[in-house]
Amino acid sequence: MIKKVFAQHFSWFWHPKVKPLKRRAARAMKHLQPIQNNTSRIKPKDRLLMTVGRDDNPRIPYFLEYYRKLGINHFLFVDHMSESPMADILVGQDDVSIWRTEQNDSDAGSGVDWINALLSRYAVSHWVLTVDLDEFFVYPFMESRSFDDLLAFHDDIEKPCMFTMQVDMYPEGLIASNQVPIGESPLKYAPFFDRDGYLQSKGNDLETCVRGGPRMRMLQATTTDHLPLLNKTPLIKWRARYAYSNRTHVAFPPLLNMAHQKYHVPTGALLHFKLKELEGYVLYGSNSARYIGSQSLVEANLMTPGGWK
Repeated sequence: MIKKVFAQHFSWFWHPKVKPLKRRAARAMKHLQPIQNNTSRIKPKDRLLMTVGRDDNPRIPYFLEYYRKLGINHFLFVDHMSESPMADILVGQDDVSIWRTEQNDSDAGSGVDWINALLSRYAVSHWVLTVDLDEFFVYPFMESRSFDDLLAFHDDIEKPCMFTMQVDMYPEGLIASNQVPIGESPLKYAPFFDRDGYLQSKGNDLETCVRGGPRMRMLQATTTDHLPLLNKTPLIKWRARYAYSNRTHVAFPPLLNMAHQKYHVPTGALLHFKLKELEGYVLYGSNSARYIGSQSLVEANLMTPGGWK
């Protein structure tokens, strides 16, 4: 029954918002200048990663190390007007393709048009992670089960996506920028997260929306309306009928964004290490928990293995 439901909604359904997003992406493609295009090296079963960044070069060495170890075979980078070009670090790496753009991100839907353009051209039929350079994907049992095991489970139930929650990470002391030495894990310097204080609702397209966490706690927000979304769908087996709308917070068709708790499928998390608006604050407190592995987030009910036992 589960396979039938997913097959109906993900195989042939065209959501009316997808085609306008595709047209925008086609126009944005002309603003992407290829610096190093190794996409001819992509094999049919390769796992891809898509990212857009600006002035984040110090993060790149560990980012590549982490995701190569996870099981990513090819990286698609968009350099958005970095003062120190990403190419300084990435050129010569066979599993990396790079594009640079001078287009204003507000003219490209906060960068979503670049993402859709490259995914439409290179990611169809591939499992692809779309993440920022300060985000690290985690999933239940990842210490003992491989990324391929996770994807095989999703392929088996014919569910082409994985819902995740962005989990803001912070140190025991003051939040500060550029505190992680090049090549080192940010988790070593910011190992704490809020164990609760997250609110879930439904969006306009019935997607699962999550807000809250340390931003709500420290900014003493009385409503979550103006807080950033923490729900994301970064892992998708891409198809021609798919498109992102609000970065990875919202994808179409909308069923890609639902936690699907009633179907007992696993959910994951993105450990997030950039909190510019909270620099100078001390977030550590009674609501803090130390991340010591994927089970930390399962025990806090921030992700679940669902039926993947």
